[in-house]
Amino acid sequence: MVEDPRRSHPNIAKQLYKVVAASDDKDVIAEGFVGLLDSDAVLLEYQLFWLAVIAEDHLSETVKYGDLVMGVYERCDAFEIAAAKVLEIPDQSFGLKAIRSRILKSGASNWRSWAAAMGTRTLPAAERNYLLGYFANGSTMNHLVANCVKKL
Repeated sequence: MVEDPRRSHPNIAKQLYKVVAASDDKDVIAEGFVGLLDSDAVLLEYQLFWLAVIAEDHLSETVKYGDLVMGVYERCDAFEIAAAKVLEIPDQSFGLKAIRSRILKSGASNWRSWAAAMGTRTLPAAERNYLLGYFANGSTMNHLVANCVKKL
């Protein structure tokens, strides 16, 4: 039986970070990652996390950036940390702003909500503080995170 390299060598996803950083054709890479996310391929949380990191750090100027980020997020129903990585990306387009708003207004106190709070750091101060007001009332940890984000 042949081992699935995703399960036996998940660290390959982290090593792709360096390869993508050195690449001159980031649009082709982003398109390939979007194709992977649209496929039936089983991806581990670690791999999704690194795809989000790669997207934010190296593929944010590509045409497929929004599709890539949202493709990772859509695969994160069962993966708290990978979803949190996407939510902390400080981009306010392609639906992230609305997703964060819904999470912050729920009052939840978990990795997704704390990351969503961090993702608001590039909003205008009044809008950010309004959203963080709901969030801060959820728990003492939410209050602490909200106060930190407001000071960024």
